[in-house]
Amino acid sequence: MPTTLYILVITTINSFQCFALIQLLTSGGPNHSTDTVMYYIYYTAFKLYRYGYANSMGVILAIFIALLSAIQFKLAKEK
Repeated sequence: MPTTLYILVITTINSFQCFALIQLLTSGGPNHSTDTVMYYIYYTAFKLYRYGYANSMGVILAIFIALLSAIQFKLAKEK
């Protein structure tokens, strides 16, 4: 169970951090159709020059990932 929980948490965190593949292949695609959360934060900060807004999105993403990981740990302890 600890190995499964570790893989679940790491995979969840990595799914939110997909950036390099989007940047290299499509740069957001036609009309931002392939944007992910991390690419949108990058686009907001470095293309639109809205650093404060991108920073707050990053903090909210970190809080969301932490809450999701805590829920996964809690559900794993119940089993």
